[in-house]
Amino acid sequence: MDLFEKNILESNRQLGRNGLTALNLRKLSGRKPDGIVILGMGGSGLAGEVLKAVRHELGLGLPIVLWKDYDLPDVRDWRFKHPLYVFVSFSGNTEETVSGLAEFLKKKKGIPAVVAHGGKMESLARRHGLPLVLFPAADLNPRQYTGRMFYGLLEVLRASGLALRGESDLTGLSPARSRNAGRALARKLRNKVVVIYTDEGNRHLGYIWKIKLNETSKNLAFANILPEMNHNEIVGFERKGSAVAALFIHGRTGGRLEKRIKITQKILAEKGATVVPLVPAGRTALERTWRSIMLADWTSFYLAKLNRVEPAPVRIVERLKKLMAA
Repeated sequence: MDLFEKNILESNRQLGRNGLTALNLRKLSGRKPDGIVILGMGGSGLAGEVLKAVRHELGLGLPIVLWKDYDLPDVRDWRFKHPLYVFVSFSGNTEETVSGLAEFLKKKKGIPAVVAHGGKMESLARRHGLPLVLFPAADLNPRQYTGRMFYGLLEVLRASGLALRGESDLTGLSPARSRNAGRALARKLRNKVVVIYTDEGNRHLGYIWKIKLNETSKNLAFANILPEMNHNEIVGFERKGSAVAALFIHGRTGGRLEKRIKITQKILAEKGATVVPLVPAGRTALERTWRSIMLADWTSFYLAKLNRVEPAPVRIVERLKKLMAA
C-alpha cells in the first residue's frame, strides 16, 4: 500500500489528545489572554483555520487572528493588550513563522506558545523555556497532520485557562468510508482548473480543499465565497467555462443564500463548467470539518493518480526554499 494512502486511512488516529508531548504549559496558567494570534503557513496553518471556524462551537469567546506572513502583526489593529501567540510549524523551520517567534523573543510582549515537531522552533522554545507542544513526525507531511496540530492548539488553550466545550474525541471516524466518493469525485475534476465555492461558515473548507488539490494533485485550484463571487468572479465564466470544475461546499443554509447558490450552479453549468455540490455530513461543525478533510484527502490522492504525479512531494516549494536560502 502506498504510504500516503496508509496515512489517509490512519488520519482519524490524530483526532484526540493522544500522541502529544507538552512542556512548560504550566507557564500559561493564569495569564488571561484577551485575543489569540495563530502563526502558521501552508499545511501548518490549517489547524488555525479549523479552530477559527469552530471556535463558537467550542465555547471560545476570544477573537482569533490568523497570521500568514513574516514577523508579528500589529495587534493594536484588534485592540489586543495581552494576546496569546501560538507559533505552529510542522517542521519547526518555516521561515515566516520562525521570524515571528524571533521577533517575539526580542519584544517579549504577550504570551507565547509553540506547536511543532522539531527544528529551530523547538530549539528556541527549549532554550527560552517557552510553553511547547510536540508531536511525533511519522512519515507524514504538514497537510496530513492537521489533526495533531489542531489538538496541540487545544492543549495550549486549555493550559491558558480557556474553558472549552464540545471538543469530542473523533478517533472513531472512518476515513475508509469516503474513499469511493473521493475516487469518483477525482474523475469529475480531472483535466480541470478547480474553483471551490463555500458559504461564509465553510470558508475554511474551501481553503483546505484548495491546499489539498494544489499540493497533493499538483492541480490549479482556487477558493472563494458566496455571495461575494456573484459580484465579480462569476463574470469570468463568460469565457472558457468548460475548463473549470466548480465545487460547491455549503451547509443547509435556506433562504436567499440557498436560492443564490442554486442559481449560480445553474448559470455555471450553462457556461460549460462541471458543477459539483457537496453538503458536509456530521452532527457538529468539527465532525463535518474532519469528514470533509478526509474526503478532500481521498479526492486529491486519486486526482494525483489521474494526473500521473506523486502525491507526497512538493518539489517546486522545496526549490523555492533553496533559492530563498541562497
